[in-house]
Amino acid sequence: MERTERSRAKIVEALLELVAVAEEHPTASAIAKHAGVSRRTLFRHFEDLDSLARAALARQHRHIEETYAPPLESRDESLDTAVEKLTRYLVDVNEAVTPIRRLVQRSGANHRGIGEDLATVRLQRLQRIELLLRRFLPTDRDDRELRLRALDSLSDWSLWHSLRHDQGLPIEETQGVLEFLVYRTIDPTGRLPRPPKKKRLAAEMPVPEMPVPPGSETN
Repeated sequence: MERTERSRAKIVEALLELVAVAEEHPTASAIAKHAGVSRRTLFRHFEDLDSLARAALARQHRHIEETYAPPLESRDESLDTAVEKLTRYLVDVNEAVTPIRRLVQRSGANHRGIGEDLATVRLQRLQRIELLLRRFLPTDRDDRELRLRALDSLSDWSLWHSLRHDQGLPIEETQGVLEFLVYRTIDPTGRLPRPPKKKRLAAEMPVPEMPVPPGSETN
């Protein structure tokens, strides 16, 4: 990597690291200091902080896809497995991208490229969802498109942010909400075959404590 590229990458990583530790809106000076460069160097690489935010957002999405992209569905995969795989992917992706997305949202960044980048990310995510769930989607074209639009909406970061930060739900409950919505979208009538829930063996069941009759205690 050339010196110029290394310097640019350091600045992007500095912004991502600062927002990851709750630095709500780091200044150019704070970013430059964390990257070990001058403000002048920062603005030589980036026209403004919106341009830097765009580069950081793109960097984070690339990292997420490389790290969290789930394997595609297999022929013998159950609906439960596919839904769990999808919602786990959405948990990882949305949780990882939240710091930089919140920065963009709070700062009101209006760089035209940010909207274009997010549209591209959204399309890529929808394509992945379709590949994961294609065996369970209806064959009718209009019905299939309708379900995909619904899945696109429920997988968007804005819903995740609302559940996690506006409603204050923990990650596990947020994933549960997403699973419920995905099931209702794919199989609203509950007709698709699903494996029965595993029953606990008698040996695994807790033994209830029997009350001790008054006066029967031994010293």
